[in-house]
Amino acid sequence: MAMSFEEKSAWIMGVVAAGSYAVYLAIVLGLAGTVSLAEIPYVAPLLWTIGASIGVSIALHALIGIFSPREAGRKDQRDREITASESTSASRLWSSGEWPRC
Repeated sequence: MAMSFEEKSAWIMGVVAAGSYAVYLAIVLGLAGTVSLAEIPYVAPLLWTIGASIGVSIALHALIGIFSPREAGRKDQRDREITASESTSASRLWSSGEWPRC
């Protein structure tokens, strides 16, 4: 069974997020050998990896839109059921007036 556009989008966002975090950790922990952890300049690598992950995500979404234009924006039955379930759960949570305790 082929993946829907939303499922492809979810996979792209998950893989890009995990990859970006791995790159960020590699950069920051790579600097740990030369500087103590408290003194590592983490802001610039953080902003660059966030920006790169946004750019890569946009580019990959554009590619799946180009190569499968009929699927873009179309939801299958499973996507509609997931959206309905999320909507119901969210409305129950908000109407209850409190967040679940962990």
